[in-house]
Amino acid sequence: MSTRQKNWFTQAADQNFAAAMNNLGSIAAKEGDKEQAKKWYIKAAELDDDMSRFNLGCFAVEEGNTEEARRWYTLAAEAGQILSQFNLAKLEDREGNKDEAHKWFSMA
Repeated sequence: MSTRQKNWFTQAADQNFAAAMNNLGSIAAKEGDKEQAKKWYIKAAELDDDMSRFNLGCFAVEEGNTEEARRWYTLAAEAGQILSQFNLAKLEDREGNKDEAHKWFSMA
């Protein structure tokens, strides 16, 4: 990612464009800066960006925080975000919540 591209995303994020915030979060994650990535994802999630909510759910899973993952995945899944529906179904299945798992698998 070039500096110029990051600058464009930053300018868009400064204008409350959630997709740009999500992109900046993804860039930070790829560069290994998880804390910066989370900051961008949270800002975007607060603007109802479901991809950022999915990404926050993934971070929570990596950290072993099932309840946090469930919270983020559910917010995005209820809005129709398919990856979140699928991951929520897998999470519910692992937790033994077969009815919830079936519900989310069939939606995904």
